Amino acid sequence: MTTTVGSGIFHSKSTEDIWTSTNVPGYNLYKRLISVNPTTKPQLMQALDNAGAGGFFVKMASSDKDYSFTMTLIRAEEKNCPASLFEIPAGYTQSDENMIQHMMATAMKQQAQKQKN
Repeated sequence: MTTTVGSGIFHSKSTEDIWTSTNVPGYNLYKRLISVNPTTKPQLMQALDNAGAGGFFVKMASSDKDYSFTMTLIRAEEKNCPASLFEIPAGYTQSDENMIQHMMATAMKQQAQKQKN
């Protein structure tokens, strides 16, 4: 897969090798769920299906002059999980602030506190 992002001097292109498999446990359920509402299917998944290469990603490899990475599926299994696994933890509070905003606000508060002292 070749991806192009940006334009002009901010233009970059990367290439990734993607291995897929339809033999991964749970793939048939995933495929049925996606087929109910095809508008939820990401374009990449649709393109892979159209090319006859649909399935779960089992390996991805990419490299550039500055980096390289490989992700490999080690194990996949179907199992029943208790509903409690998906419950919101006690003490959770919702915030409209994202993590970066939170980190910046905390750093600014710490800086202001240092200047006071």
